[in-house]
Amino acid sequence: MAQQVFLTMGLSNPKQLATGQVLHTKALTASSNTPNKARLLSNAFEAILPVANAAAPDNTKPWQTQPATFDTARSAVHSWWLSQVGKSRPDLPAPLTDNGSGLSRDGRITANSLIALLRHEASKPNFSDFYNSLSIAGVDGTVKNMGRDGSTPNAYGNARLKTGTLKDVSAIAGYVTGRSGRQYVVAALVNHDDAPKARAALYQLVEWTASQ
Repeated sequence: MAQQVFLTMGLSNPKQLATGQVLHTKALTASSNTPNKARLLSNAFEAILPVANAAAPDNTKPWQTQPATFDTARSAVHSWWLSQVGKSRPDLPAPLTDNGSGLSRDGRITANSLIALLRHEASKPNFSDFYNSLSIAGVDGTVKNMGRDGSTPNAYGNARLKTGTLKDVSAIAGYVTGRSGRQYVVAALVNHDDAPKARAALYQLVEWTASQ
């Protein structure tokens, strides 16, 4: 699904998402059995490219639809980064995307760039949708068992996180509410043969942040 959504960013006519027209990536086609699907996909696309649903001027020719490709999707992501996050943080490298699956070894982002992205999203009107989609520390998702041994009492219920796991890779990122009531953004990425052993350390980073 993530790969399919990634491909939609390469469409020459992003309005297809709002109208429910047939996409080149058939898995995203809206149907009468899923009346809200086009709206949900439109919202997801808008979170990445806010101008996706902007009305074209009357004197503008209709979009010429072209097949979505990974190359055009990668270009769209890079352009978005430069125009949004890169405007305030030109010192940070743009992420390198491959196929949008989240499983590619060729995808790259630094922890600082990831934090900048999360901070940027926190300023958006639809941030609550994104925030609520993240797993709650010790409650659900991939961090459901976090702190079940009592090692992260402050983080329990006070962190919204996304973990990342591949062979030799362990990562965590998200938002943490500290004891002071202040909200923090955290991101940590480990690339090592023993990366799985770093999971406890990543949880302690979240715990330390929640104790602030």
